[in-house]
Amino acid sequence: MKSINQALATPYFSLWAAALQLLFEDALEFARRGDDRAGERSAAYLDLLRAGPMTRRLCRPVGLDARDVSAIFRRRLHEEVPQLAEAA
Repeated sequence: MKSINQALATPYFSLWAAALQLLFEDALEFARRGDDRAGERSAAYLDLLRAGPMTRRLCRPVGLDARDVSAIFRRRLHEEVPQLAEAA
């Protein structure tokens, strides 16, 4: 059986983790700027707030709980955009 460090070092894990990171970045960018003509950043923002289907889909392959990831996002949001986090 692989150790957790070996599992984290696999390209498979890295790919899913990178996709989750992009979701975070899009959501935080929407929170900072609000400008989102295509609707992609706002979709990421709303999905992360409620641990929606995109968040669950990206968390499952790497063994993360989407609700935990949502809570981390909310904390990050509060740190970076406190006035917006209050309303979320």
